[in-house]
Amino acid sequence: MKPPSTRWLPLHRLTAFCALASVGLPVAAQSAIQLTAAGTVFDSSPYTLGFAFSVTTDMDLVGLGVYDHAGDGLEAPAQVALWVGSATLATLSVVVPGGLEAQQVGDFRFAPVAPLRLQAGQAYVVASYLDGGWASSFGLGQGGSATLDPRLTLLGNRFGDGFFELVYPGQADGDSGAWLGANLLLAAVPEPAPAAMLVAGLAALAWRRRSAFSRAC
Repeated sequence: MKPPSTRWLPLHRLTAFCALASVGLPVAAQSAIQLTAAGTVFDSSPYTLGFAFSVTTDMDLVGLGVYDHAGDGLEAPAQVALWVGSATLATLSVVVPGGLEAQQVGDFRFAPVAPLRLQAGQAYVVASYLDGGWASSFGLGQGGSATLDPRLTLLGNRFGDGFFELVYPGQADGDSGAWLGANLLLAAVPEPAPAAMLVAGLAALAWRRRSAFSRAC
């Protein structure tokens, strides 16, 4: 019997297309804190400033950053570190270059780090030290507002009085808000790619046509 005129995908190509469909397209990282209005701005030089937080699902931390007032560049390189739980020894630290060199996302400048998996339910502390420049806050009675990545739970502000270097920020003013200070760059949640969905649909259609052809033969 003459086969249908519509061509179908050979099985090995169908398998390859399905494999490609299972791979998500690259997605951009997103800032944990998106500042919509800065609180009172002040000289940041004598302080280590940041906040404590947890996450609701496992995710990758891909960058650490520091507040850049007016977005005109950092006055000096900034140290930023991450601590796990109550440990006073930093698990991860980075230097954000001064000036305009570091990547800007909103009101912050970030330095990339090797992806670090943050565990759901684990408490973390992040803070920065900038020798010169400006700092701010939100949610601490000094004005300012921000939105948070929905996967992040803010556990309260943190600061330390390290006048010459970054120190573990073991002090807090109340339970809410954050000193800015530091910020996080988080890997975004992958979403199904339209191209992958199209490939999957074509693969299913090709399979049905192949089955129909086999029955006709």
